[in-house]
Amino acid sequence: MQPLAGDWRQKLVAKEEAKAAKKAKKAAKAAGASAATSTAAAPAAPAYPTNSKTKPDLAALSKGLPPGWRAMWDAASGDIYYGCPSTKVRCWHVPNAEPAPMQAKGRAN
Repeated sequence: MQPLAGDWRQKLVAKEEAKAAKKAKKAAKAAGASAATSTAAAPAAPAYPTNSKTKPDLAALSKGLPPGWRAMWDAASGDIYYGCPSTKVRCWHVPNAEPAPMQAKGRAN
């Protein structure tokens, strides 16, 4: 039996890194093409982080949110979420509008 030339683990890691780099390059190219076509249609939304290992600046993340909303941080998972304490509504995505008030059920007359 003849020994393999080089460490197979290093070859595997190098192959996976090359594959990931190729995929990232392809995604960046696609994002650049779609960004070029979509920038005229809508302004870019601010980039909000979704996860942080250390407590982020929640006051800064709360700027630009609808009135009453604020950014919150779950220390256990590191996830950042958003909530409106007055309505007790919480969500994982950045809210873009004030939630509609609940309407009383009844006749329209």
